[in-house]
Amino acid sequence: MGEGAKRLPEWAERVRALRKEQLRLSQTQFAALLGLTVTTISSWETGLKEPSAEHYIKMANLATAVQRLWFWEHVGIDLATVRGAAAALRLAQQGKRKVS
Repeated sequence: MGEGAKRLPEWAERVRALRKEQLRLSQTQFAALLGLTVTTISSWETGLKEPSAEHYIKMANLATAVQRLWFWEHVGIDLATVRGAAAALRLAQQGKRKVS
């Protein structure tokens, strides 16, 4: 970055990385996938406007498992609660298999 250049917020970098590096989509394609405009995607990636919690969750659903955790945690989802729910679900599914 040049002198005086402003660093983007982490959330803007994460959104851009999800779109460009992981999903390999153009802003137009990403906007269509999320039901948004290209202007909205651009404003997120340049740090002008932060995505809503709803859109962070939608992006989490498109992300890899590791990236998903960042998006969830960023909107305040308690990861310990998620892990506990996942463990309970696994146990319930194992119980169903044993009964069958």
